[in-house]
Amino acid sequence: GILNTATGEVVSGASSLNKVVREGVQRMVDNGLTGFIDHGGHHWSPEAYVTMDVRTTMANTARAAVWERMEEYGDDLYQVSHHDGARPLCYDWQGKVISRNDLSRDVTDDEGNTVHVYAQSETTYGQAAGLFGINCKHYPIPFVPGFSRIRQPQQDAEENAKAYEQSQQQRYLERRLREEKRDLEVMKAQGASEEALKAQRKRIREASDGINEFCAKTGRTRR
Repeated sequence: GILNTATGEVVSGASSLNKVVREGVQRMVDNGLTGFIDHGGHHWSPEAYVTMDVRTTMANTARAAVWERMEEYGDDLYQVSHHDGARPLCYDWQGKVISRNDLSRDVTDDEGNTVHVYAQSETTYGQAAGLFGINCKHYPIPFVPGFSRIRQPQQDAEENAKAYEQSQQQRYLERRLREEKRDLEVMKAQGASEEALKAQRKRIREASDGINEFCAKTGRTRR
């Protein structure tokens, strides 16, 4: 119920993602929910789980609107968007034209160039870490044969892998900082000594400095 309320507020435009995450996490904590373990045995903190759920549901809602409009026009083809640092299971499908009806074939674009269409079942669609899966940033671009212009992205597998690895390193550092801050609040609630709190605040500063150094070195933006 908490997740549905949070997602509804974002999708409807009533609240921002950051605002509903803060409120959603607080509601969960108020109800005694301090973490989750999914079917794969992965541990999730409330903020990580709420953020993942809301972002994924927002993306699913946006895609559902695209699918509906495509069906109204009798079009089943879409091109996959492109971005640097794509996940391994998504990378190979960036820029490709896919058929939702699973009809692999060749079509032409607005300039008469031949474009190969892949069946959706050939892709990683449907996998948690695959195309349009959990936390996926890709989106479908409707493609109409003979009308749409195909735009193939300039991709470099090595650079993409490097960007993806850096994104994972940054997520780890940010996760560590959140955990250190959470530990401080727990220590306060337990009545820890001032000396222990001082040591914990030092760990928080070190974790924050670690993120700043990483971003300065890689040119990434702190989140």
